[in-house]
Amino acid sequence: ALLSGFGNIAAVALRASDRLEVGSNVLLGSAGNRPQQLVLDTPLLTTAAGETVFHAGELGLRNSSAAHATAPVAGTGTLSVQADRVRFAGGDVALDGFAATTLNAAQGMTTGRDTRLRSGGDLSLSAAFLGGAAGTAGTELVITAPGRSLSLTRPATPSGSTVGVQVPPVSG
Repeated sequence: ALLSGFGNIAAVALRASDRLEVGSNVLLGSAGNRPQQLVLDTPLLTTAAGETVFHAGELGLRNSSAAHATAPVAGTGTLSVQADRVRFAGGDVALDGFAATTLNAAQGMTTGRDTRLRSGGDLSLSAAFLGGAAGTAGTELVITAPGRSLSLTRPATPSGSTVGVQVPPVSG
């Protein structure tokens, strides 16, 4: 499904109280024509197969429902997010059916509420900054990919730029 027409919309919110299932070969927006904000609000983002690509100025990932997803498993699909910012906005979110997920945030990834992101497949995060949003001291972001690879990288930065990652100590 080609959803490039969403690129002319300021904000797109997709909310599902149980699961948000993307079909095979989904493209939402493009590098030059994307929504300013895309919010995926669900306990489970899942696919059966194929490639899913989301482009947005800001991607918000959250679960505002009381539902918790079952343990995610790897599949054959891929998920790629290309955004300026990724905002983890609270709740328990699972990525299911994706063999590999890549979240790219050119400007950074932040969390403003306690968030747990679980991936059944390999998970790669690329961001210039990863940490709490202003005024959110004590907020937790837990990212897991049990039995799979989890990588954190930063995009190439111009000379003299600083890149920061805030990682609090884990106790227990």
